Amino acid sequence: MVSMMRRFNALLRERGILKGESKYYVSLAHTPEDIRFTREGWASALQELVEH
Repeated sequence: MVSMMRRFNALLRERGILKGESKYYVSLAHTPEDIRFTREGWASALQELVEH
């Protein structure tokens, strides 16, 4: 499980998203575009994780 989380975090970084090892927060400072970018990056990373 830990190796899968590390792989997921690496996939997010490849997509320009920096996520801590355990938690992730959305802030009021994030714009709707930031949130869209992050959601798309997460979806893409999850898809790649499932496929490999």
